[in-house]
Formats: sequence, structure tokens, C-alpha cells
Amino acid sequence: MAATLQHVSKGRLILGLGAGARAGTSYAVEQEALGRRVLADPERRRAVERTIATLRQVWSGVVPPATGFLRPEPAPPIVVAGFGPKMAEVAGRVGDGVCLRAGSMLIELLAVARRAHADAGRDPEQFLVTVSLPSMPARSQPWAELGVDRLIVNVAPPLEEAIARLDEIVGQWKTGG
Repeated sequence: MAATLQHVSKGRLILGLGAGARAGTSYAVEQEALGRRVLADPERRRAVERTIATLRQVWSGVVPPATGFLRPEPAPPIVVAGFGPKMAEVAGRVGDGVCLRAGSMLIELLAVARRAHADAGRDPEQFLVTVSLPSMPARSQPWAELGVDRLIVNVAPPLEEAIARLDEIVGQWKTGG
């Protein structure tokens, strides 16, 4: 599906992956509702690493019987959600970017992800940084200063006003305001 979306979007897909959450959390409710076992933290981290490796192999076209699958050109970047230091490290080491939550740990987690990316011998200029905000930002800073490439923003009603405000903030960001 990701390869198809990359094709129809003319190469604009950014694929986001995450490890879910431990049992008893709001993120694990989906898995529990479907009758799926919620894995322990280390197992979920390994599953993310395996998924990324498998996707890249399939997209390369060299994995029988996956040789007939659509090969996205270019392969979409894979951004990994890292809400703690261990997942931020996985994101930096095996992902093409990281998605972090805005908050008190943002700067620390961003440093962990960037350090893991560099330690893996990967180009720091090619590392995407996405930050998820629980609500509309008041201004464009400090996102530009932190090297954030994209914001995921919760836009609440009234939508027309919120979108206009978001457009204003993005305009400031683009002009360095």
C-alpha cells in the first residue's frame, strides 16, 4: 500500500511507523480490542526494526517472492515515532527520521535520535524531524531553531479560523518570522 501511495503521490509519501505502547495504555487499547497480544517494549522495538528492514528489502525488488511488487521510486522515507530514548535511538539508527511529541523531553530525544543517526554512519542532512503538537502552536519558534522539518498539528473547531491561524504561523515560519 505504501508503494502504491508513493506512486500516486508522485514521491511525496513519508511513511510513519511506531511501536505502539505497553498494555494498559490508551495506545494499546486498539490492539487489546482486536484480541491481539500487546508485546513488551523490547519486542515492539525489534518489530519496528524488522519491519523497516523488510520494507526496504521488498521495495528493492530482490526478495522472492516479492519481486513482482511495486517498487516505489524513490523509496519513501520512513519516520519512526520516538516517545522515549530507546525508540528515539531506533529512529535515528534505522529510520530516515523521527517523530517526537512536543514537550519537556523533545530536545533530549532529538539529540538521541540525531546522535544514533550519525553513529550509524548516515547523513545528518537527510534526517527528517517531525514534531507532533497537541494543539495549535502559538508561534513558529522554536521549531525552526530545532531543525524541525514538519509539524503534525491537532486543528480543533472552528476549523476555518484554526486553519487560517495555522496558515499565518506557517507563513511566519517560512519567512523566518
